[in-house]
Amino acid sequence: MSRPSTSPSDAEDALSWTSWSGSTWERVLYGSAMSTSNGVVPLGDVREDIDRAARRLRTATIRAGSIGAALKGGLNLFGVLARSRRRPKRGGSLRLDAADATRDTAAFAAFLGVFAGVYVAVDEVIALRVGTQRSREWRAAVAGAIAAPALLLADPKPASRSRLGTDARSSVCVLYKNAPLAPQRHNGLATYLALRACVLLTRSALKRRDRRELTPVTHALLAPFANKNADVGLMCVSATVILSCFILRRDAVVGPYAKFLDRHGGKTVKHYVFAGALAKATTALETRTVVKNAAAALYGHPGAKKSLRDKKHEASLLAALDVSDASLMRRRPKLWRLLVHPETLNGGAHFVAFFTRSLLRSFGVNAPLYFVSTLLVHRRAVMDKKRVGAIFKRSVVGVARSSAFLSAYCATAWFGPDIVATLLGDVRWWTIVCGVPLAGLATFLEKPSRRQELGVYCASRALEAVAVLVAGANARRMASVESRKNADAFASFFLVRLARFDVATFALASAAVMRCYANERDVFRSKYLNVLDYVFGNQGHGRQRVRHVGSAYQLMTEPPEMPASPKKKKGDGEKKER
Repeated sequence: MSRPSTSPSDAEDALSWTSWSGSTWERVLYGSAMSTSNGVVPLGDVREDIDRAARRLRTATIRAGSIGAALKGGLNLFGVLARSRRRPKRGGSLRLDAADATRDTAAFAAFLGVFAGVYVAVDEVIALRVGTQRSREWRAAVAGAIAAPALLLADPKPASRSRLGTDARSSVCVLYKNAPLAPQRHNGLATYLALRACVLLTRSALKRRDRRELTPVTHALLAPFANKNADVGLMCVSATVILSCFILRRDAVVGPYAKFLDRHGGKTVKHYVFAGALAKATTALETRTVVKNAAAALYGHPGAKKSLRDKKHEASLLAALDVSDASLMRRRPKLWRLLVHPETLNGGAHFVAFFTRSLLRSFGVNAPLYFVSTLLVHRRAVMDKKRVGAIFKRSVVGVARSSAFLSAYCATAWFGPDIVATLLGDVRWWTIVCGVPLAGLATFLEKPSRRQELGVYCASRALEAVAVLVAGANARRMASVESRKNADAFASFFLVRLARFDVATFALASAAVMRCYANERDVFRSKYLNVLDYVFGNQGHGRQRVRHVGSAYQLMTEPPEMPASPKKKKGDGEKKER
């Protein structure tokens, strides 16, 4: 039987779904080879194509689900262990925590598994109906968008309704009893993937810019992104939003990231609250009230004996109020320092002391991440005695640089407003906004491969904070006295009809990411490409196979290619004999 001829565009995939006319499934069901205008298709080849598609679907689903279970399960396990250490005697609460963690892990694993399965299935169906080569440019984007609603499977279903945490109503400041509860959304994940997609599309545009394929206007607009320090600039902009909201509008920073900042900020929550209140105070009366309340809350300790240090700090803070109103307003920078770092009134000394103390906290966060990821990614290399030393050294250097970055970032977040307040002689909300961007410069301490990751992550958190502020402003406007009766109707529309805007964002981002993965693999960094290749195979879109070139299986089963022996020149043998 002669193999049907293929067009030049289909030369790379001789077993394409559309290499021959007729339905593949029809040929399998009839159990016989079918004739075409180009020849006869062997039934074995058809079944091989069916087996390939089924194997690709099964492999992608299992691998994606296992990744989701490992990632989410590890995070939930650490969370349950941390809560059990804080409250060891509350057995019932810990059982609920464990049940919620198990449901959350299963839901996230199902989300990733279904996403990968639906993506592969849609990819195969489009290739069957339209053609592998004809749909090559857009097939992956459509499949990614169609698979995105699998995000709904990741919605947690807590054992208790009261354990939902911050629901959608409280996140937009709608606190009416009659307003409906919206499902918990995944805005952080959707925003992060959307920014990641923007980065990939920007890299794709920069490639065309280098080839002089864009208009002069587009070429000029892309110039800032071509700079090698663009990631540091993104971190400075993100720090402006995140840290300003953290001090001035604490309700805008929500979720685990808010707890992360509370811990690594190095102060108590009361310090953060009164620091923001002092920056927002505009009159001497408001300033006195903030300082007196801060002294009572920070050092009052009713019913407990005060330490000498607390007595000293409280006395220093209250003594600063024994001046006239005009002098008090001029001494606001000193009040800021007495409130934030009373142990030393020198901003530089506080920076050094804070940085030193923060290194240990930062090391505890970064060390597990680096070493666990190293064991997973380089699981074979760590067994090699010749390579394990170099891998361990890189991990230690990475932990040190990341810990130094985080410590310097948090220390500069306090040092920046100190510098601006000292130079201008006042503390206002805008001096905070002008001072916190300096924290982004700490990104230079991080290794270059991590800078963009940090920039994208922090930018997603900044956008989330802005979205919370906008939603809160709209909710307060609708809940005003003249429109209070319509507040519940607004909440119903905003939370029920528009509650899953995160899924739409995730769909657009998935389409962009998978399109770049299928057609422009060079715009990815290696670690993300390794994860996608593990799930889909690095030949997954070129030939629709889950195949890893150079894998351990191939190295063990395929015979090595022996290099051809060089031809002997005439006279070489005679010279050797001589």
